[in-house]
Amino acid sequence: QTTSFNILKRESPVLTIADDVFICPGETLTVTADAGYDNYEWSTGETTESIDIDTPGEYSVTVTANYNSVNCTTTKTFMVTASVVPQSIAVIVVDFKPGSQNTIKIIAEGGGDFEYSIDGITFQDSNVFTNVAPGDYMAFVRDKGQCVTLSEELYVLGYPLFFTPNGDGFNESWQVLNAEREPENRVYIFDRYGKLLTRFTQADAGWDGAYNGKQMPSTDYWFKVERITGQTIKGHFTLKR
Repeated sequence: QTTSFNILKRESPVLTIADDVFICPGETLTVTADAGYDNYEWSTGETTESIDIDTPGEYSVTVTANYNSVNCTTTKTFMVTASVVPQSIAVIVVDFKPGSQNTIKIIAEGGGDFEYSIDGITFQDSNVFTNVAPGDYMAFVRDKGQCVTLSEELYVLGYPLFFTPNGDGFNESWQVLNAEREPENRVYIFDRYGKLLTRFTQADAGWDGAYNGKQMPSTDYWFKVERITGQTIKGHFTLKR
């Protein structure tokens, strides 16, 4: 004989609880399983959609969807970790690199599992930020449980790779980028032979491309910056007309 029959496929419950969740010191964490199922059974013995947890450790929940005579179940095991909050923050800035090749390193004390940001929006596991453009920033560090966030202001200095003193109103002078952050720094400009063409502080407008009233030609020039920190920076840039 030949017969036919239907096979009905039923969906198993889907649980989106993270593998690792963090609990803040002295607080209670509420963990909620996905809604819409018929039965919930936690490793704590509770049978509600949500449970409150105040102790780190391994937990699990089994969820059942009932389809008449067929029951589909899914179990999710997750780890609750006590979050260690940062105690202090320090910042190391490596700037004055060509273009935007500067680096910011954020150091957090506290020995926890931290994440870092320089805009307060996007956080990353690495505490090193590369290809940072000159400008003002805020360093942030927080524990993975987002219990505590520490911040510190910082700035990055740099220099333009070229300028165009041609009278069109754009890039008419050469000056250290974000110069106002260290206005007492002294800047020296030299030609390719080492002749000093001008000197100024970062509180000044910068170099307009002239020497003794004469416009200097399009070529490369060298600079030296004596920072108030005692650091001396050297590099070169291009004058274009």
